[in-house]
Amino acid sequence: MNQDEPNHHAEARRYLRLRLDNVREALTDADQHERLMQECLCAEARITVNLQLSAGGPGDGFEISCDAATGQPLRGCHYFTSWGFHKEVPLSPEELADVCAAYALEDARPLLDRGPLG
Repeated sequence: MNQDEPNHHAEARRYLRLRLDNVREALTDADQHERLMQECLCAEARITVNLQLSAGGPGDGFEISCDAATGQPLRGCHYFTSWGFHKEVPLSPEELADVCAAYALEDARPLLDRGPLG
């Protein structure tokens, strides 16, 4: 990493600690809870579809996040797991479209009624 580039990992950890401190305080302080709720910009409902392709060590699959109202895919990743290791690789828009077409996920809402694929 170039010295002039920001350390996003450290910044993300700092934000996480700050947010968790706020959450913990809101659990015991009604005024802080009210502030916490007012500061939330948005709460979106989503459907997450996990297409587990293999299991054990190693395992892999696709995880697709879909809009709850329309069922349309929003983003996805391919994940790979092995003993003590987990890696997610984001899908490009074209890759997401291909995966969704192959697994008939253009609209994920029917999965809520149908249950697991297979």
